[in-house]
Amino acid sequence: MRMPHRLAGAVLLACVLASAAAWAAEEGASRQRPVKEVANVRIPVGAGGALPLYVSADWSHPLPNIARAVLILHGVRRDADHYFRSALGAQSAAGRAGNASIMIAPQFLTAEDVDAFGLSPDTLRWTFTGWEAGDPAIGPEPVSSFDALDAILKRLADRRLFPNLRQVVVAGHSGGAQVVQRYAIAAKGDLALTRQGIAVVGNPSQCADTLQQFIGAGCHSFCLSGYLHDEEAERFGRLVRPILAENNRGRLAA
Repeated sequence: MRMPHRLAGAVLLACVLASAAAWAAEEGASRQRPVKEVANVRIPVGAGGALPLYVSADWSHPLPNIARAVLILHGVRRDADHYFRSALGAQSAAGRAGNASIMIAPQFLTAEDVDAFGLSPDTLRWTFTGWEAGDPAIGPEPVSSFDALDAILKRLADRRLFPNLRQVVVAGHSGGAQVVQRYAIAAKGDLALTRQGIAVVGNPSQCADTLQQFIGAGCHSFCLSGYLHDEEAERFGRLVRPILAENNRGRLAA
């Protein structure tokens, strides 16, 4: 059985320099502070909501040169600007492949963010943790973060705008990784894009655990891709494959 799928934004590592309790306290405090910057592009979601996001190209007109779309989901601080700048750096480093890519960083705001910036009433807002879980927005209408990702995928699936798009990579960190993992399981998405596979996101153990579920179901061969390809392949081989090898002695090919 051969099951194609994507390894999107695969392995994320962090060095913890403080105690776990101190880190958790700081993380909780930063989660509740308003963001420092709000994305400058909007996409309609539902009947009357608008999601802020960063986009590396003007997608209001056809982009025939784009073959790959990369969605980067921010962490609990909702600092999509930081993740977008990092994505632009990776895009620049990718050379020709980067030129054929569009980078997208959605921003899931809270009521505190909307109030702090005096944003328009149609701006979607969630509780501090609701967007991570796929909960309905608290305003202006109860659409979920999954619905927001569906709206982005629907736009990318529009062949009038993206006639040559071949791949969509969804990557997330921290709270964003939780959204991606849940979205891969629960969301509808656009069949033209999602039928190609799923996204596996998280730290090495989380990625290995997800793949182990497929191995347990009888899958023995995977077609993986990441962004940037060579870097993700190296990370996977160094950090994820050893876990799978240990858990599947005698079952995993060399």
